[in-house]
Amino acid sequence: FQPVFIDFLRHELDAIRRWDLSRDRKVIFEEMRSLRARLHEEVKKNPDGAKWLLKGLRLHEDQARFEVHSVRPARRTGPDGHTRVDLVVEITQHRRGYFDPAEQEQADYNFQEGLPVHPHDFIFRGGVTLIIDLETMGVRYYISKDITSDDRLRRQREFLSGANSISLRSLYFSCGCAEEPFALLHRSAEKEVLGWAN
Repeated sequence: FQPVFIDFLRHELDAIRRWDLSRDRKVIFEEMRSLRARLHEEVKKNPDGAKWLLKGLRLHEDQARFEVHSVRPARRTGPDGHTRVDLVVEITQHRRGYFDPAEQEQADYNFQEGLPVHPHDFIFRGGVTLIIDLETMGVRYYISKDITSDDRLRRQREFLSGANSISLRSLYFSCGCAEEPFALLHRSAEKEVLGWAN
């Protein structure tokens, strides 16, 4: 499948294929930055042509902002042993996040209506990553993180507030109980180092 802005990228193939280790990195950086800016304008100009692919991005609201975060080549070896080049395109967006769900609802409403919005508690990010085959200009994969998903927003809110969280220690060392022999060994060593031994 091909979103409308793929036609724009098709005209940039020669420049993209020249992005390799033999070229000046500063020149490549400037070309990539320029391509990101032009691709941003293409998506902004025709959001309907890409909305089915850029699912979860708010592209229609007047205040909606998004970033073409990355346009870069990714080289891989195909099943036939030949090197293939894909294009990785990352388009991101953020949404103001609030710990209070009622405040979140009010802020989302105000944003859509163009009304003032209170300072946010955290930033909630979403977007899409496209893997484009440069030979066929077809999208091979896309990974989407829906900026409009209230469920994702709720999970991030819970994570940031510490609700339902487990410690990193518990993640790697089961429950992190002091009765666990390995933990007991380290606990006694800590006491000796700190002068707590009896």
